[in-house]
Amino acid sequence: MTNHERNSSIDIVPVTKPARCSRMPKSATIMAFPRQKVRPEELRVRFNDGRYLERAVAGEFSPGEFTCCLKDEKRPESTEEPTGSRSLTIAYLNLAGEATFLVHLYLRADGEIGGKKRPDPKWLVEEGVVYWAP
Repeated sequence: MTNHERNSSIDIVPVTKPARCSRMPKSATIMAFPRQKVRPEELRVRFNDGRYLERAVAGEFSPGEFTCCLKDEKRPESTEEPTGSRSLTIAYLNLAGEATFLVHLYLRADGEIGGKKRPDPKWLVEEGVVYWAP
């Protein structure tokens, strides 16, 4: 079983729809970090190797249940997703309420993650650098 397959279930995203972000949570600290654009494949490697979702679920970024908020929700544009699926962009937050990483995923009505079966990272903070991919 690959890391990609092992994380295909809903246990790595909120069981219920997360609360909407009142605004995109960023702090002066994160805004001051240098930004580095990388290829989407490189960002996925950083994300998977850094075990960001697993660390969030384990409470490393915030105590108890992981904290996240819904930045965006749309109907999927992909015709491969079944009726009732949602396209979600979710920010995961640290103790200070700062976004630590942002992912996109298709959440199917049955609770399974659609698309490639794993959230797709859009940006993450690693060692004081914000890595992002288009």
